[in-house]
Amino acid sequence: MVVKNRRSLGMAYFDSKDISSGGAFLESLDHYEIGTEIELAFSLPGKPKQLKVLGKVVYLVTDEITRDSKLVPGMGIKFLNLKEDDKKLLEAYLEHH
Repeated sequence: MVVKNRRSLGMAYFDSKDISSGGAFLESLDHYEIGTEIELAFSLPGKPKQLKVLGKVVYLVTDEITRDSKLVPGMGIKFLNLKEDDKKLLEAYLEHH
């Protein structure tokens, strides 16, 4: 996923470990603070359309937390404004994968 912090000019790229119509978990040792709003853009495998959505960091799994567990570090992102058409496209994809 391509992520842009709404407060900065830069972009970052993250691997999505888990995705649903409500949000995604982005794997990373680096993270934004809880409450940070970010712009996300991603495509589903085999689909040409790029989905764009505003998201909010709602939880973190830090490196310290993962040391004694099988968790991976990253951020839980809640989608804030996923368009209805994009939500249907995402749900249809997830239903078959």
